[in-house]
Amino acid sequence: MALAVRKATYGDSDPLLRHLIRAFDDDPAANYLIRQDAKRSRGFYLLFHICLCTLSLPHDEVYIAANAAGGALWIPPQTPPISMGKQFAMLPRMLRVTGLGGIKRMLTALERLDKAQPKQMHYYLQILGVDPDMQGKGLGSALIQPVLARCDEEGWGAYLENSRQENIAFYERHGFTVTEQIHLGPDGPLIWCMWRDPQ
Repeated sequence: MALAVRKATYGDSDPLLRHLIRAFDDDPAANYLIRQDAKRSRGFYLLFHICLCTLSLPHDEVYIAANAAGGALWIPPQTPPISMGKQFAMLPRMLRVTGLGGIKRMLTALERLDKAQPKQMHYYLQILGVDPDMQGKGLGSALIQPVLARCDEEGWGAYLENSRQENIAFYERHGFTVTEQIHLGPDGPLIWCMWRDPQ
């Protein structure tokens, strides 16, 4: 399998979303936040569509595998926080992601994640996902390498939130260390916050 990666465009959204949804289908954090009823599939699609098309692609820091089987969604340093108006505009879509009963769970999780964010400027790896059929072949490493190389060249830190204990070793191999553990909510899954200094 070729490990070539490139920057994604909006035209890549649909194939990349299909693979990201497969990658996160059994993810504990995603399933804690997304509704678990007959509209679960639609909720999954909407959440990852927001992450990709609303939060990451506008900053031109999304990297995609040549076959769209995986992607790394980054938010660069000095990105302004989401305005209140934009947050309000996103609320109807978020309600479709969580269902009415899950919106409080989502807001609590976002508040806890926001508090854990490092104060210093950094590249934020919002999502790294590889289709299950392509995992274990070096694609995840290839997808994050362009931004990690830039971090090293320009002196930026990098940060991510990891929802699977078994992925800690993968990120450690790339220079990340666990800085904090948080729960997304009173009954929520554990998240490992991880930081990488420029190498």
